Amino acid sequence: MNRILKTENSAEDAAKYDNTDLFDVYRISDFPEVKSLLQDIHDELQSEGLIPRYAKNASRFRDNVRLTILNLCAVYLNDPDKYVAYHRNERRYKKGTRLHKFRISYHYLIEVIIDGFLKPKGYIEDKKGHRFSDSQKISRMRPTKRFVERFIESNKVTLPMITFDDRRELIVLRNEKKEDIPYEDNAFTRKARENLELINQVIDQNVILLALSNQDLNLMNKMLRDSKNKVRRLGGSVDFTRTRLRRIFSRSSWEQGGRYYSAWWHRVPNRKIKLRRHLTINGITTVEPDFDGLHINMLYAKEGIPMPEGDVYHLEGYSNDDTFRQFVKRMLLVMVNATREHDVRSALHEAVHEKGDLEVPEEVGSTSSMDIDPIRHAFAKKHEPIAHYLASDVGIDLQYWDSVLAEYIMVHFAQQGIPCLPVHDSYIIDFRYEDELIQVMKEGFKALFKQECGLKVKHSTGVYDLEWTFVHYLKWMDGKYTDEDAERDEMWLNTHFSRYNQLLGQFADAKGVELEQPVLREIPQEVLNQMRNMVDSYKAKRGKPVKKDTPRTLLSDHIDNPHKIKMVTPTAMKQFKLLRERAFQPKQTKPQLL
Repeated sequence: MNRILKTENSAEDAAKYDNTDLFDVYRISDFPEVKSLLQDIHDELQSEGLIPRYAKNASRFRDNVRLTILNLCAVYLNDPDKYVAYHRNERRYKKGTRLHKFRISYHYLIEVIIDGFLKPKGYIEDKKGHRFSDSQKISRMRPTKRFVERFIESNKVTLPMITFDDRRELIVLRNEKKEDIPYEDNAFTRKARENLELINQVIDQNVILLALSNQDLNLMNKMLRDSKNKVRRLGGSVDFTRTRLRRIFSRSSWEQGGRYYSAWWHRVPNRKIKLRRHLTINGITTVEPDFDGLHINMLYAKEGIPMPEGDVYHLEGYSNDDTFRQFVKRMLLVMVNATREHDVRSALHEAVHEKGDLEVPEEVGSTSSMDIDPIRHAFAKKHEPIAHYLASDVGIDLQYWDSVLAEYIMVHFAQQGIPCLPVHDSYIIDFRYEDELIQVMKEGFKALFKQECGLKVKHSTGVYDLEWTFVHYLKWMDGKYTDEDAERDEMWLNTHFSRYNQLLGQFADAKGVELEQPVLREIPQEVLNQMRNMVDSYKAKRGKPVKKDTPRTLLSDHIDNPHKIKMVTPTAMKQFKLLRERAFQPKQTKPQLL
């Protein structure tokens, strides 16, 4: 047995290994490119004399090889810096363990495939387990350049070719220690599983991605890897293949918890930096309607009292700016899940100082009881009819009811073949179904709670970069283009969504999805060329006056034909109209090209 190596390294060193996916026994692929890669591996193993002699053993050995290679390919194609975490403790592979159930053998995986083949051949970079000052990490591996060139690139394997099978339990029951526990199926679990299988099937038939530039994608993944929140940090960069939802119930009860988890968009940062707005479905921009104060509404409904009018988070005597409002919203979430008043202060302290995903308003000062108790009391006074629910541990019950509501909403769209993506109390959908989604959300809440509930809609900025292009072009024509504008446009042109466009095409091909036209962010090449000419010309004539007869023919043509510049939000269309009025007036003289 390999012992975990001890070290005095700090927690920061330990965090370097958190950009990791645990060895996943559910990865599969039926693509010929992957089968060709696996055959190359098998042929090399055979030439080394490592294939078991008997057919029964050879079959199990192939399963171990297949899962190892699929895991290595998946982490590299998601993020070349990512690791696969695996156990070197032989007890993890004994009969009766989870790994043994999936035919994973210590002898085959560790002794033959990793130590006897991949490492000696220079196909993996391997890090044995380490014990750090405040944590320990199991062993990790990732493919080397030699592996990538020899197998992934030569066989033209892409990320969407690696998927997941359906053996993983979708309906999960956990005990008070948050451990998965076995259960007997009943009418409720069978129906819940049937609905979730339909929802996942529809999601899997569509391409769900983030329309971010290469640079922004790298920054997002860095945010995840460097997060103070250990839960968010563990798992590292986003894995776009993880689209299957699981419904997880708590405390050994089918009436507590029940929310939907495990999809990659749940990992996308959306507190300080709003990144979910860049999520696309089949390349089309999305919207995200959100219940306004869902749990407060549910508590008032439990009391049979209508919600008071106005902003539920507004407190008299405070600024109620965005920072303060976010603090109060988090405090409410904590209060309905807490069992004691002391737990409220502890949870807020953790969110601010350990997880780093909450900011303390200046007027509050700190997370001490002295500073937050006045706010807690002000909130209880404002919402006196439901004050007895605060610090009553009612949150786990409310989660069950918002999961029932989520099921109602998602099934409605899944039955039409339309993906609707849950984020607990909000839902992401193709912007063309916005009105229908809002109607279904309102109907669902009223059907469950016999009351109305307010909604707010978060529009995607799906045409942000196209809009940015025209704004900068307007500044160019007005002679207000600056060095900073030139530098940002240079960066934008050099990182023009190549990763996003590449993945969009790959996923569409792999899933057999016909991308609708227009497709978001597929900016015409002549517009890109025009932008490049503009930047180069500015850099060449830096400091000199800009001519007022800057050409506008190509850009004007695309603005006057909105179908050429993709699906846009209403806000963006207003911006385009303004630009047309100000900058694209007909000229008496024919414009000259740059």
